[in-house]
Amino acid sequence: MPERLRLPRLLGRLGLCLLAGLAGMGAWHALFSDFIGWELWLAHGATLGLLLHALSLWVKAPR
Repeated sequence: MPERLRLPRLLGRLGLCLLAGLAGMGAWHALFSDFIGWELWLAHGATLGLLLHALSLWVKAPR
């Protein structure tokens, strides 16, 4: 499959992973820590989202 055709799907997956990371970190900090501020929540959520995206690419690597 040409790489250009895969790009919209990969960007969509990245967006979903970023949203999942933000939701996951929001839940984590709401349950297990004090108020941290939106900057730290955004940084931790984006980091988790990027890690989820990288893991999903690694697990579902094209053959």
